[in-house]
Formats: sequence, structure tokens, C-alpha cells
Amino acid sequence: MEDWQRLAVIVLTFLPTIYEAWTDRKGETKRDKRKDAVLLVGLSALLTGVAYLVLVSWVAVPLFILMWRITTFDYIVNAFLKRYSKGHKNINIWKYSGTTAFTDRIIGKIPWGLRLGIRGLVLSLALYILSYT
Repeated sequence: MEDWQRLAVIVLTFLPTIYEAWTDRKGETKRDKRKDAVLLVGLSALLTGVAYLVLVSWVAVPLFILMWRITTFDYIVNAFLKRYSKGHKNINIWKYSGTTAFTDRIIGKIPWGLRLGIRGLVLSLALYILSYT
């Protein structure tokens, strides 16, 4: 894969995560979650389909979409919530893990520094691996 293709994969696969974080900036209802899921699956499928047609290592696209979601989504949405949601003005974007979803309560039990370290390691490894494909 050429350098411009690697950069395109990095940027384009980040778009679904940014889109969902932006739409969640003031909170989210169950209906919003369903709508986001449909749009994100559709966008991810479209990006993967295009990658299949033009890239030799097209499997990097869905993996990077998932990687961005796992490693950066919580921090980006927390930053947007802190800025745009009145109920979240005093949160620490690195420590906050939400309170409503079952998964948020489980993730909240893991020390925030460990969560950040693991996510940083996964992100670094993914970028390193992409540089050699």
C-alpha cells in the first residue's frame, strides 16, 4: 500500500467515529442510537466496499473503523459532551465512562489510566501494522 493510500485509510476510517461522537454531543435517545447504528453500519459497509475495489489490503478498512471506535470514541464524545451538554460541564474527559449503559458501568470499574494506556497501545500497534502492509 502506498503512503497516500495509508493516509486515506487512516482519515476515512476515522469519519464514522467522528460522525457518531458529533451526533452524541448533547446526549442520545434510544431512537438516536438505532439511527446511528444503521448509518454507521451503512457507511462502514460503503467504505469497505470501495476499499475492496481499490486496495490490495482492503481488510484494513473495517479493522481500522473498529479500532478507531474502540480506542478514541469515548474520549471524543466526552469532549463534545463537556463542551455542548449542560449536564456534563464538569466531567474529566479521560476518566468519565458514562453511567447508563451496562458496558459503561463495567468499563467504569477499570482504572482510567489503564483504559487510556491499553487504548493507546492498540492505536499505536494498529498504526504500526498499517505502515507495513
